[in-house]
Amino acid sequence: MDLTAAFEACRKNNHQKIESAFLLFQLGPVQDFIAAARSTRDLWSGSYLISWLSAHAIKAVTDETGPSSIIFPALRGLGIFDAVNREIFENVSYQDKNSTEKTLWKRLYEEDVEPLLNPTVPNRFLALIPASRAEELAKKAELAVHKELARIGEHCFNDLEKIAGKDIADWRSRWDKQLELLPQITWQTLPFEDDIDAALKTLEKIAPEQAERLQTFKTLAEKDIPESERDGRNYQKCTRCDKPMDQCTHTDKEWKLSRPEFAWSANFAHISLLLAARRNTREFASFFTDENQEGTPKDALTGKEEIIGDEKFWKNIEGKNGSFKKNEGPYGAMNIIKRLWCEPKEESYLSKALNIDLSYFRQTVRFKSTKELAGDDKYFAILAMDGDKMGEWISGDKTPLFLDQLKGNAREYFEKLNVSAALRRQVSPGFHLQFSEALANFSNQIAGKIVEKHGGSLIYAGGDDVLAALPAKAALKCASELRTAFRGENGWTNQLEGRKDLIMVPGKLADVSCGIAVAHSKYPLQRAVEEARQAEHRAKNDYDRGAFAVSLLKRGGETIHWGAKWDDEALPLFHQYCKLRQEEKDQEAPVSGRFPYALASVLTPYQLETKKFVPNFDPRAVIENELELVLERQVDKATRNDLKESCLKYLDKINTSGRWEDFVKLFLTAAFIERDRGE
Repeated sequence: MDLTAAFEACRKNNHQKIESAFLLFQLGPVQDFIAAARSTRDLWSGSYLISWLSAHAIKAVTDETGPSSIIFPALRGLGIFDAVNREIFENVSYQDKNSTEKTLWKRLYEEDVEPLLNPTVPNRFLALIPASRAEELAKKAELAVHKELARIGEHCFNDLEKIAGKDIADWRSRWDKQLELLPQITWQTLPFEDDIDAALKTLEKIAPEQAERLQTFKTLAEKDIPESERDGRNYQKCTRCDKPMDQCTHTDKEWKLSRPEFAWSANFAHISLLLAARRNTREFASFFTDENQEGTPKDALTGKEEIIGDEKFWKNIEGKNGSFKKNEGPYGAMNIIKRLWCEPKEESYLSKALNIDLSYFRQTVRFKSTKELAGDDKYFAILAMDGDKMGEWISGDKTPLFLDQLKGNAREYFEKLNVSAALRRQVSPGFHLQFSEALANFSNQIAGKIVEKHGGSLIYAGGDDVLAALPAKAALKCASELRTAFRGENGWTNQLEGRKDLIMVPGKLADVSCGIAVAHSKYPLQRAVEEARQAEHRAKNDYDRGAFAVSLLKRGGETIHWGAKWDDEALPLFHQYCKLRQEEKDQEAPVSGRFPYALASVLTPYQLETKKFVPNFDPRAVIENELELVLERQVDKATRNDLKESCLKYLDKINTSGRWEDFVKLFLTAAFIERDRGE
């Protein structure tokens, strides 16, 4: 029904001809913008601001064409999108069971404000819009972002003036120019090519494998299925008698598909390539703001933008109203906005925009500091998770096998037509919408609950992308549970509070990679976020996706990098060792606290990380022999065999990758994260 509405909105002048186009729109830069943060609330604020601006860009399109035109992200249940459309909800009223009149907005969000404050709108959206208005709507979306940021900027500049207690109009020009230069917006439109042959020709140049798959389905529909079993509504009429093909009596007729949505994947591949090319041809305009720019100190977090005010100004406002702490700043316009626009105060911009109870607002936007997250352990973690090869799901390279999507007679029918068992399902508009919905379900309804369950704060969750701050000891368990939920394993899809129905998630054929940075509570937060992102890249590149990687940033300067595939027996061994160390706290634990260091001392001389071994050197056999010796000295007899068996399972998995150094790093990481800081 959504797709029908989207295509119907593309009818030209209410006539029969549907002329549609794709609009692919993106805000940036995201990661650097979010990471420029002094506190966990600043991290959240940057994430939420990107989501808020993206929602306004989407609203500019849906105001003209309806929400059904948005293919990605799925908009239902998206709190921020509801928030930017609050006026619509407030114009609808009803009477509750006590005959009290309430607006629909109050009914939805009077008590449960958390969905409104989860930054879950991605910085990128795809819309199906009328071709005649494609460029117009793209420009409206771009203008909506700049207008909303200008409104936020106006409000925050006035707040800054109140904090300063004096006229700061001298810096207004610089302020406005910095807002004008950010965020960077790129968009691309593409008239929807409904001629399947033409779409195929273009796809052959872009992605030959996708084109081959599309051609297979086209041949199946036009040649392999017997003529008597074809639905004439899906084919072009006979050019000689103008009759539907299944009513035409000509013996030499040529059956040609007439379904424009058949070329969906080809059109999406084309516009994705065009947007990537557009983003790679960026303008390099000079970052000029005002005549006093030269020699002005730069933003303390980004090192790029000139500061608003001067050093004396920043010393004077430190500690005022609790907005800026001592020895903080100086900042440029965007980092000031990130601090002021969402403050848990009645007069803040976001508080007014959401129009929700102030006590709920304060409770929801109060984020734990790194010191609170670390607690007595003194170490916290940043978790960065991203879906693996999501682009291949949309392109069709990783969709489920076509025959596996069919049951009974339907499967038998296509097997008799000799359809290959290796043929993957074609990406249809419906599949694209379903996949968008599955990603939205995970980010909107699941990710935040899991992070909260493990004592953390959700910073961002957009589709397959998650950023969170957690206690160090909870990070790996949280990462594992996020992955389980993303794949719909162990019944996670029906464990949500207040729900009895299942919800759709990407499923077991999809996977994620995760990076975790563990750092001391006094470690710069911005650096910790960057370390987590780098760890995520290692999980994807060094461990070939479907993996996690940990960066252990010790306060003394030492860094330990460890990681593994999710199913490499690493996590069970990690948790088994931690549990053994926690047992019998009042007595001697079954495993000595010296175990990891004794193992490291005997394995380090082999320089396993270099992989430069002499002929006939068998690293697995060497590690097993040394392990036997350490187990005998550091582990009690009752526990020894179980721990050894788990170690050997992990070694068997490492044998495939050859990353032998990871064996001892597992125990060094576990020992550091789990130890009492008094040790």
